[in-house]
Amino acid sequence: MRSRRHSLRTGNEGWLTSYADLMTNLLIFFILIVSASEIQTGKLERIMSRISGAPSGSLTEAKQVVDKTIAEQNLTGQVSSQITDSGLELSFNSGVTFASGRAEIRSEMIEPLTKVLAPLVPLAGKYRFAVEGHTDHVPIGSGSPFKSNWELASARSLEVRERLETIGVPKDHIRVEAYADTRPLSSQDLQGLSDEESLARHRRVVVRLY
Repeated sequence: MRSRRHSLRTGNEGWLTSYADLMTNLLIFFILIVSASEIQTGKLERIMSRISGAPSGSLTEAKQVVDKTIAEQNLTGQVSSQITDSGLELSFNSGVTFASGRAEIRSEMIEPLTKVLAPLVPLAGKYRFAVEGHTDHVPIGSGSPFKSNWELASARSLEVRERLETIGVPKDHIRVEAYADTRPLSSQDLQGLSDEESLARHRRVVVRLY
């Protein structure tokens, strides 16, 4: 009788142990899925790059092509690119892309802008696009058709979104964001610039792949 009771206890404990192991493994699996979903695109690609020892994938390759195009179009210093935790960001100086207080892309900038954005189009199937409008903190003048920097930032973002659609990016892959002067650049980004140059640097439209 003792032997039978001992075997039953042993069998029950073995079943509970297996069940506990299964639950633990499932919990770890779901934690990994949730954690991976919260890692931003740029950070995830950098992690994969460190693990594999290879270039960090499509965003890095796209940045290389974009940087080459920027140089060919003589836009160095006016258009810049960087890979951040949020993805690949292209920053366009609004003073070059748009007339002061206006949202229409300068006619002479349409072709260079299109050429800089073109390498991003093949990535539309893998990434999403965000177009951010930023301004400086100076209030809109009385002669402007826009009531505030918010409206100006929005209008410029919409203009660049339309350009992305024109060159082949599906409209449902693009979102528009306007921040006016609520996301100023860091002091490091503005180091060595005059007050006027700092204001000009804040007036920008950013195209982000994420």
